[in-house]
Amino acid sequence: MDNIIAQVGGVTIAEGSTLDEQIAANEQRAKTLRRIEQLEKKAETEKQSRRKWELAEEVKKLKAEMGIEKCV
Repeated sequence: MDNIIAQVGGVTIAEGSTLDEQIAANEQRAKTLRRIEQLEKKAETEKQSRRKWELAEEVKKLKAEMGIEKCV
């Protein structure tokens, strides 16, 4: 049953994970990516250099947690 749901939903189940665990992990990843986008946008419009730096550091920390390489 889980295989049918995974195929229809386009979910790739990681080794040793259940469908529910994988869906939760995918949702968490999507939330984190949205948060990164929001912080990057906010950093672009921020005028105070210290606050801009703090936002950039938070983005860097979130990307490191997710294993995303630094974009140039």
